Amino acid sequence: SLYRAFGSKEGLVEAWLEAEAAALWAGLEAAAAAHPDDARARLMAWLAVLLARPAAGCALTRTALEHADPKHAARKTARTHKG
Repeated sequence: SLYRAFGSKEGLVEAWLEAEAAALWAGLEAAAAAHPDDARARLMAWLAVLLARPAAGCALTRTALEHADPKHAARKTARTHKG
């Protein structure tokens, strides 16, 4: 099964969250690099990256909200990236 490849359902969710966070940060870093000397253009590029994300909201925030137990592995992963 799919879970077997990740050790568990939680392992699959953690891997997905890590990939989501990596994609978001890569997009933000690329946007910043494209406009190193223009703060307004950099901000607009960051907003474009954020607005291009799925309309359902931030996967990290949704996961943190859905898993109230602070010891839950998915919540820990989400909090790691949300700060």
